[in-house]
Amino acid sequence: MIPIEGSQVFTIIGANGFIGSHLVNYLRSLGHICNVPAKDDHTLFTKPLSNVIYCAGITSDFRTRPFDTIEAHVSLLSKILELSDFQSLVYLSSTRIYIHSDSTSESSPILTKVNESEDLFNLSKLLGESICLNSGRKNVRSARLSNVLGDDFGSDNFVISLLREAKATGKINLFTTLDSEKDYIHIQDVIELLLQISLNGQHSIYNVASGQNQSNRVIIEKINEIIPCEIHISETARKIQFKPIEILQIKKEFNFSPRSILDLIPELASQFLGDL
Repeated sequence: MIPIEGSQVFTIIGANGFIGSHLVNYLRSLGHICNVPAKDDHTLFTKPLSNVIYCAGITSDFRTRPFDTIEAHVSLLSKILELSDFQSLVYLSSTRIYIHSDSTSESSPILTKVNESEDLFNLSKLLGESICLNSGRKNVRSARLSNVLGDDFGSDNFVISLLREAKATGKINLFTTLDSEKDYIHIQDVIELLLQISLNGQHSIYNVASGQNQSNRVIIEKINEIIPCEIHISETARKIQFKPIEILQIKKEFNFSPRSILDLIPELASQFLGDL
């Protein structure tokens, strides 16, 4: 990673969320100043924001909250781009947008299916990226995040859900096959990369991923090391296999080397047993 010299000022939108809160703690630990206004704070449009990192978003419940999803991913972002005084802005998008596409390179065309309800999320993120690209503002970038893994114990993400079920019942019920796989990235890698992209980024769009898919089988084996459990696979289980995410750009630009999430899973399982 490129060394960051001196104290910088950041405004974190969505600072109460999992990524936003970790980012605030990390930046402050390095001596940076972090402002954490609420999303309805009118001073977003009246005071200098310096370096904005836009972490606000709707994740697992976007299907039941379509209007909130558009507000979080597009509407507020658009107002900030139009009206606010800032030096740089990083918008958190998602690698989920590649689900229908042949390539996962940042410069590749993106295919969407407007008639699929799942694509409301993808379309909203793409519109957010598009307004960033077409706002006419300098130093505006999008970071497409993979599946972020960390101590987000209140979430419904896949790994945390498995930990919760294993602890509560001694069993894991799978509705996708053991060889289903996708990319996961360590929360610490995410917050370190977001700082680099904010202050040193040379491109408009970045994939923020490990570049390595992990299978359900390997993840469950790691959970089982700490929380012994029975595995039940549904007769109707589907194989879900995401394409590996291309990370050549962050490797080249920031000398990025991903942490292993396979080392993180047993740590999370131990925390889950001890703290909850």
